[in-house]
Order: sequence, then structure tokens, then C-alpha cells
Amino acid sequence: MAYTVQARETTEPMSNPANWLRFYVRRYFRLAPAYYLCLFLVVALAPIYLGGYTHLRELNPSLWQGDWVYDPARTNYTIGNLLLHISFLFGLFPTYSFSTFLPDWSLSLEMQFYVVFPFIYLAMKRFGTGKTAIALALFSYAFMWLFDQAVAAGKANFFFEPSMLFFKLPIFVAGILIYRAASISNSSKWHRAAYVLLALLMCTKLGDIYRYQVLYLTALVALIAIMLVPYRPVARYLTVLETVCRSRVVTFMSQCICSMAYSLPSLAPGSAWRRRDRDGHLYPARWQFG
Repeated sequence: MAYTVQARETTEPMSNPANWLRFYVRRYFRLAPAYYLCLFLVVALAPIYLGGYTHLRELNPSLWQGDWVYDPARTNYTIGNLLLHISFLFGLFPTYSFSTFLPDWSLSLEMQFYVVFPFIYLAMKRFGTGKTAIALALFSYAFMWLFDQAVAAGKANFFFEPSMLFFKLPIFVAGILIYRAASISNSSKWHRAAYVLLALLMCTKLGDIYRYQVLYLTALVALIAIMLVPYRPVARYLTVLETVCRSRVVTFMSQCICSMAYSLPSLAPGSAWRRRDRDGHLYPARWQFG
């Protein structure tokens, strides 16, 4: 995102609010058409779609013992529910973060990021990338902690999926930091290293559901940094790997894997986020800071 905006800086500077509309329109049409089609099909074929998932649950009842979040019977395509999804606002509400039985929670998350990105971009230009990144991360962590306290006190509902921007904002910021480290050519290697280190730190304090993913997420950010950031002694040895990754065979396989990665969650929506307590009962993960 930072790369595309920076590439248009001379023709469509983000400092001009008139260009924000162009930015928002592009981002909207990147997601909306295909999503609206899927949403229409799901609603039109609701008896078949939800009935199929009900049948899958009946094939292995013990697996779903104690679960009520990912129960097709509680999914109702009401006018209010559909309007929230058409407007992409559903991710702001805990009970609507998973209410169509589609793996669509990340779409609202992306839209929220698109809305605030111009502000983040301009703040980084004015106050500095590092300072802004730290401020955003601290604010996000504080929000997650306070929200978790509210959930524990029964004053707020937990999110079925992490569709609120503050749950994932540090990860978005980590991506911007890696881009900045790779794009600045007039700074020292220590300046770039500071951006990379800060990006890695963004990956080490996530919601409790992500504790088991911290290691590979951190490793992924580190690998991207090695391959992108200039003055990279390690990266020179990755030339062969880069050649292989850019080959037609690997590109085709990657496209297939990505397609399956987006499609397979729809066969068992939310299953990746299910957890069991000490007694073995299934329950939805609370998106909390801890």
C-alpha cells in the first residue's frame, strides 16, 4: 500500500485531499464486486449453503461439542446484517464479525485500514515513520488490553473474528516499516536496521490466539526484510532462490496455493480460530491482549 501511494506521489500526492477520493474508489472496487457476488449467492442459496455446513457438523458431533459460534443455525441474513456487510462496517461490531458464515472478516479489516491509511501516511511524513509506528502500536496494544478487560468484566462482547483494525494494525505497520527500510536510499544501514527491528517487534505482541504464530510470522518478516532491504550481505546468497521463485512453475503453483488458501476456509469457516479449554470443551477464541 505504501509502495503504490508513493509511486503516485508526483501525480496524485496524498497531501491533496482531492486525491483521497481516487484512492478510496480504487480500494473499494478492489474488494467490493467479487465480495458482493459471493454475498448474493450465499443469501440466494442460504438453505443449501447453511444446510451443507449443518450436515458436516452432524458427521462428527464430538468435534463441535460446546461450539455455538460456528453453528449455521444461528446465522440469519437479516436486513441489518446485510447492510452492515454491504457497507463493510460489520467488522466494527463483535457479534457481526462472523455472521454470514463466509470467511469475510478480513475484508472489513482491510477497508478500515484503507480508510485510515491516508492519515497514517501523512503522519509518517510529518512526524517520522518510526515515531508514528511506535505511537500506533502502543495505542493498539492499549486498546486491546482495555477491550480485554471490558470483556472479562462482562461490559463488552468478544469478537468472533479479529475484524477490528486495532487487533491487526501493528502488522500493517510492520509492512510499512519494511517498505520504508527497502526504499530509503539516503540513510545509513543502521537506520534501515532500526526499521526492520521495529517491524519484527510489531510481530511479537499479538492477541493470545496468535502466540503460536509469532515465531513464523517474525521469521517471515525477517525473510522479506533480507530480500528487500538494500545493503544486504545475506541476500546476495538468495539469488538462486529468487530465480527459482520467479520461475513459471513456482509462480503457477503459488497462484494455485493462494486460490486454495482463500477457498478452503469457506469449507470450515472459523475452524482455524476454534480453541478448547482445559476440560476439552470447544469455544471461540477471545481476541485479547495478553
